[in-house]
Amino acid sequence: MEFVEIRDQTLARNYILQGLWFARAVPLTPVSVRATLEWCFEVASGGHALPPIAFVADVGGLVFGTDRSSLERHSSRVTEWLPTLIRSYEDHVLGKLYADWTFERATDAIRRYSGYERVKGLAYTIQQIRQRSGFGGVELAPAIIRGLLQSSGENLLADGYESLTRDGPHPVFQQQLEHLIQAFRKSAEVLGIEDLIALEQRTALADMGQYVAHRQILTTTARIEAELPTRPVRPLAGRKEVPTRIHDEDQYPVGGYSSIATRGSIESLLHSQLAYMEPQES
Repeated sequence: MEFVEIRDQTLARNYILQGLWFARAVPLTPVSVRATLEWCFEVASGGHALPPIAFVADVGGLVFGTDRSSLERHSSRVTEWLPTLIRSYEDHVLGKLYADWTFERATDAIRRYSGYERVKGLAYTIQQIRQRSGFGGVELAPAIIRGLLQSSGENLLADGYESLTRDGPHPVFQQQLEHLIQAFRKSAEVLGIEDLIALEQRTALADMGQYVAHRQILTTTARIEAELPTRPVRPLAGRKEVPTRIHDEDQYPVGGYSSIATRGSIESLLHSQLAYMEPQES
């Protein structure tokens, strides 16, 4: 994982606003811009690195109902910048999200949330995808995103396009997008089974102590199940019962009312009966 820290407020602002224009699976509207910034703020305020803004916008668009045809509708917005890299992003990142069964199951779980829970659930999903795939991100102050939320969506889009036209794509954005594509090409499922259970059982929304305890239980259970054989042990062919010698001690239990019998070994007698068998002293 490679992390980049952006301390300059102007550079961080341009990085965020330019990234909005490279989103492929979500339409660029004031509503979608504000929603993307809210998702980014939730990720950054949790102390986590922020993936490319386009990736955050696309994940949110796919989770909350953007259909697959939107990928074609919005694919020609910024073709003059990074065309080869953006095509690779569509093929290896978005294509994987469309086909991955764990992402589809996580989507079903998040859609059952309401209100602020949706924002938290999406931020958790993005963070787990980032960790599982092994790509880094950008560390910046959440206050920068909070300041952007005070502006209108139209102005933010205009500022981002102006920055692209004047300065070209942000070098950090290009670097992070390349790392994201490489990480997705090497990864298997984007989420683990413990991540899905946390979303479905809503422990992903709980406080850190409860979440960590629940995740440790799930992780330990998964490790134990991984050591077990995938198929049950088959019985031996032609297996038959074989009679064995039964001891009297096994046939008659020792102690208790049920041990009283007229036959059996000496161990079958009660301790009180043994007392009467001792010789009388004269």
